[in-house]
This record gives sequence, structure tokens and C-alpha cells, in this order.
Amino acid sequence: MINGEFAATDELTLTGKVETLGEDFDGYFDDLEEANNYNLFNIGAEYVLDENNTVTGAYTFVDHDKAEDKSTVELGWDNVYGDFTNMVAVEYTMNDEYTDGYETRVIELGTEYAWNETTTLGAALVNKDEDNDGSNVINYNYLKGTLDKELADNMAWNTEVKYIMGEVADAEVEGEGSALTTSLSVSF
Repeated sequence: MINGEFAATDELTLTGKVETLGEDFDGYFDDLEEANNYNLFNIGAEYVLDENNTVTGAYTFVDHDKAEDKSTVELGWDNVYGDFTNMVAVEYTMNDEYTDGYETRVIELGTEYAWNETTTLGAALVNKDEDNDGSNVINYNYLKGTLDKELADNMAWNTEVKYIMGEVADAEVEGEGSALTTSLSVSF
């Protein structure tokens, strides 16, 4: 994996990434795109409009040994207003699941509030829609709440809770659920 970042101007930062994995690689709890045998290319940009507004964008292309290649376009906007950081993000994936005509769209609208120097609260509404060649695969919305607490300079406790409501169109099934994730992060 090779990552690069270039500050083109005071306002514009460009990023790039190339990641390649052979067929014999096996990662344990990795965060890689796939288990093996792919090439990933990513280019991104961040543009600071003013001291309170930043626009981001990225394009990712994944060449896998499956029938189709996958590509993703991401756009975002962050706005700082006092102790609040508000954001909107859209992610659109073409040939998701490496299948021709399989498209996934994710829209997120959220905010974070700096409660004090060590605690940040957050909330977001997320919609995810998957479409396979004109047929709705799954569509769901979830509300997400976060609590991030810095315990020390190198230690943080992060908690996320979700309430999920959705449907699987072909099976005509609706459902709801919830999730709680908490973690302790220590850096050395």
C-alpha cells in the first residue's frame, strides 16, 4: 500500500492511494477491500472554502479477479458552527459486489457537539439503498448516536448506538433492530 498527500495550495489538499494484494495473502482482522487478489486506486481532494466550511471528494476504483470492477464516488461537506461540526456525505458505488448493474447509495446527515475538551457527542441519520439492475435489494435507515471520551493523550473510549429500520423489497420483509458498539483505543 502506498499513500500520498499533497498540499497544492493553502486551501486544496490532494490525496492518492494504491493498494495491491496477491492471491496468497491472508490477513487476520484486516481492513482490506477483499481477502486477496485485487488492485485498488483512490484519488481524493479536500478544499477549504473558509474557516468553517470544507468540501471533500474521492474516487476509488477496484480491479478484482471477479467479473466486474467496482468504483465508488464520495462527496462531502463539513461545516463548523460554534461547538458543532455538521456534515453531509453521499457515497455512490457502481458494480458493487463486483456485479454489473448493482448500485449502492449511502446518504448521511449528521452533527457532532464538543461538550467539553475531552467529550464529543454525535448524532446522524443514514440511508442506504442497494439496487441490482433495477430491482431493489435492500433499503434501510438508521439513527446513530456517538459518545467519544478522551481518557488520556493516548487513550480514548468510543461508544456508538444505532436504531435501524429497513426492508428487503424482493422478500417483502420489513424489520428493525439496534446495535451497540463500544471500544477502548490505546495508541503507543
